[in-house]
Amino acid sequence: MAATILNALNGALSQWVTDTSLPLSDYAEELVTTFDLATRKEPRSVIPSNQTSL
Repeated sequence: MAATILNALNGALSQWVTDTSLPLSDYAEELVTTFDLATRKEPRSVIPSNQTSL
């Protein structure tokens, strides 16, 4: 998990170096949400096939 987080952060910074308009706060929010959902103990919700997100 630590390596995945480190690579996600390094990837964001690498993109930002080439495109400083990348909104790092938005990227950070997405990463927090992704890792929060991925590490929860509760079972994930099932998304109906006609719905793209929760």
